[in-house]
Amino acid sequence: MERANLPFGVFLRLPHPLKFRAVAFAIFGCLLFLHMAAEAVLYFTPEYLLGPSRSKIAGIYFSVVNFDTEKNLPTFFNFSLLVLSAVLLFLITAIVYQRNDPLKIHWLILAITFLLMSFDEAAQMHEKLGSAVESALPTVGFFYYSWVIPVGIFAFLFGLSYISFLRRLPLAISKTIVLGGGLYILGALGMEILAGSLVSADRSAELSLGWRVVMTLEETFEMSGIIFFISALIAYLRIEAALPEKPLVGH
Repeated sequence: MERANLPFGVFLRLPHPLKFRAVAFAIFGCLLFLHMAAEAVLYFTPEYLLGPSRSKIAGIYFSVVNFDTEKNLPTFFNFSLLVLSAVLLFLITAIVYQRNDPLKIHWLILAITFLLMSFDEAAQMHEKLGSAVESALPTVGFFYYSWVIPVGIFAFLFGLSYISFLRRLPLAISKTIVLGGGLYILGALGMEILAGSLVSADRSAELSLGWRVVMTLEETFEMSGIIFFISALIAYLRIEAALPEKPLVGH
């Protein structure tokens, strides 16, 4: 882990992006294993085999590691990734503002966006937005979870407005950002839309195995996307610090 001397007298221990990615995915892999183990116990083991006391313990374990439960280990990890993204983005923003970089506003907007996303992960503000949309326009089918409508429109317009920004970044970093963003949108919106269609067709779908698979994929894509995105930010900071680089993506 090399020591980076950045503007403002800031010193950082910056890992190589690939090393960060390996550690982050290792942590995610452990969380995924714990989640899958909980799903297996609760959905494939008859309660009479567990007994009342063990069944209660399994329920507590499930709530701590389940990907579709709030305020637990996976939520904390996801929140931590979003906060780290925001911190790195604000650091990059300070650097580019110092030299009056033409992309400084883009970096600032990204930093604020990820800060808001971290707040949303902690407070689930998008669900309140969904309730407001549903009260004005009842939705069914793919848009059963109505918050995906305004958020989807915002994400589409936001992506369009950042095309020129991506073109002005180093190619490897742009590719990694696009990969990360694509995975995150696939999880946060794509899987949520699919889940909405399942629940709209059958209100008991939230208890089904298919629902659990969709929710697992949603969190998997989201966390994977943020990990790739952070690795791109680290790569950019290493360029600013003139540290040696290896390819971010395969040839």
